Amino acid sequence: MRWLVISAACCLLLACASTRLIDSEVRSFGATPAPDHTKLAYRFERLPSQHGPEGPAQDRLEAMAAVPLAQRGLRADAQNASLTVQLSARVEAVDRSAPYGAPGMLRKPGLWGRGLEGDRMLKGPFFQGLLEPPWYRYSVSVLVRDASSAQVVFEGRAQHTGPWSDIAQVLPAVVHAAVRDYPNPMPEPHTLWLELGPDGPMERP
Repeated sequence: MRWLVISAACCLLLACASTRLIDSEVRSFGATPAPDHTKLAYRFERLPSQHGPEGPAQDRLEAMAAVPLAQRGLRADAQNASLTVQLSARVEAVDRSAPYGAPGMLRKPGLWGRGLEGDRMLKGPFFQGLLEPPWYRYSVSVLVRDASSAQVVFEGRAQHTGPWSDIAQVLPAVVHAAVRDYPNPMPEPHTLWLELGPDGPMERP
């Protein structure tokens, strides 16, 4: 068990030092055809639970979203905002050691439908002594609203499941994926591949 833990840690360190590909399964919703909301100013909007102790984490999440939002033609200007952007994210360790079909089994194909309800987070030292290292599920959602009417004009969701636990590196790629379809939603599930490099996530051609 000790050698398994050491080997997993070494693999993770080597992977962090090299280029990685992050695949996110994405769905997005909004008006079709989409109105032209590019070149508009926005401000971030927070839920009550995203203030207080959660404030610093939300600051980091919003900073991750600033670049892909700018790439989609939006500019941050709280005083003159025509749109509001609300973000949420969750990272969970997933038990994939259970027999197939048992509670806790990771079933990646059911990403946005069946199959996730039985998953459970791992608890305790060394993830309950499981022989198989856990995977991590990153989930991000973004809501873009008209600031005057509060009507949702775009909703994006992205989810990635893999062996990477370095949140500061992986989460920006999933945030990018959640924003990527703006302002033209694609309700059908699709996969976006992003390459993690020194300058952050970049889309693969």
